[in-house]
Amino acid sequence: MTSPTQSNTPQIQEKLSVCPLDCPDTCSLKVTVTDNEITKIRGSQVNPLTEGSICTKVARYYPDFVHGPRRLRHPLLRTGPRGSGQYRQISWDEALDRVHKGLSQAIETHGSASVLPFNYAGPHGQLSGGSMDVRFFKNWGHTAEPWPALRRRTVSVLPLTLRQQ
Repeated sequence: MTSPTQSNTPQIQEKLSVCPLDCPDTCSLKVTVTDNEITKIRGSQVNPLTEGSICTKVARYYPDFVHGPRRLRHPLLRTGPRGSGQYRQISWDEALDRVHKGLSQAIETHGSASVLPFNYAGPHGQLSGGSMDVRFFKNWGHTAEPWPALRRRTVSVLPLTLRQQ
């Protein structure tokens, strides 16, 4: 029996979003969320460049990627040899402390260039492409000078005429 404030009716919402995958299109998305889980993704007309189109992998597989059983939901610490699959769950605070300690030790021992500033942009949009990683590594005292070629981001694309064949 349900109380008057509870309902068995699913809560369905339509939300606008952008694709988080690493490609140059920066597709806008219309996302259906049912009871706080993504249940459907399709292209939104908001971005005039993509005109409501999105790739099949996002439309078909992204809800499972976000909510599926193989999704890593907690930080894990390896407790056995590499490849053994032996891990134990740790807190987010411990995980972040371990990352900070490892980066700090590498920089202190070998200089800021020992932490390779490489991130393939995430979304390639005008506002977000190449901004967060630059700020992150600059805070650690790094410049891109030792590897200027790595700061350039290139995407290999086929001409539109070839993709349409």
